[in-house]
Amino acid sequence: MIKWSNYWKPTTKTMRAVGDTLLGVGTLASSYGIMEGEKDIAMLCLGSGVVGKFLTNFTKDEGRIPPADTDNMSDDNLPQS
Repeated sequence: MIKWSNYWKPTTKTMRAVGDTLLGVGTLASSYGIMEGEKDIAMLCLGSGVVGKFLTNFTKDEGRIPPADTDNMSDDNLPQS
């Protein structure tokens, strides 16, 4: 689910791959547009890649458990392995 509160939470592996692909394709298309003298298309491609990468950070990995806070735990309260 896409929510503002999910931005700093772990992102799913699939969505990270999608975001990286969007950024890579946008950068390559932008480079091609610059070489061909199409400044407007280059800016559009680069901007859409960056926005796509940014938007994928709003998806949350539901199956991942956050690490335990062990800074304030005494030896008696540490999890047993």
